[in-house]
Amino acid sequence: MITLHRLTFVALSCLALTACGTGDDATTAATTASPADVATAVAAAAEASIATHPLCELASFDEVSAVVGGHIDQRDVIDEASLHSLDCIYLDSHDFYNGFALKFVTSERLQKTDSRWSSARDYYDEWSRGGTAVADLGDAAMWVDLPAGLLVLRGDTVLHLSADKADLTNAEVHARFEALARSVVSRLP
Repeated sequence: MITLHRLTFVALSCLALTACGTGDDATTAATTASPADVATAVAAAAEASIATHPLCELASFDEVSAVVGGHIDQRDVIDEASLHSLDCIYLDSHDFYNGFALKFVTSERLQKTDSRWSSARDYYDEWSRGGTAVADLGDAAMWVDLPAGLLVLRGDTVLHLSADKADLTNAEVHARFEALARSVVSRLP
């Protein structure tokens, strides 16, 4: 969903910039924007949106597909310095609604953003209240309702795994999420 919003924004921005023109007559510039120009701009934005980050590489497309089904083949990374987390969004190009989010919250990031949580442990403790514990996963792990998904604490990092279409009441789905979480935790630097 985030990728679609970015592509739409880029396409509209390209149209607006073309409409503004670079010459004396903005009207003439607006009429020179062809559908091919817009398609090229959208394709360039799509390439740019296939972002990466070393933490996002800890879960492969195949592993995520095994958790949520479908064919996960795109990744978007939200890594804004002002945010408490690094978000890795995995998408299925054949099913816009089939996606998976892997969020990393670190003590360092929380401190840099002047968060109300001073550490990953504080963040985990607050968001895991009332959840269902998972044994032998990271330093602590909990299935939570809000934000829905699996929270895992390991050292100074909290992972939050979630998917909109996943039935988080299903034991088999829980097992797939937990297996992926174990793999990601084992690969954390």
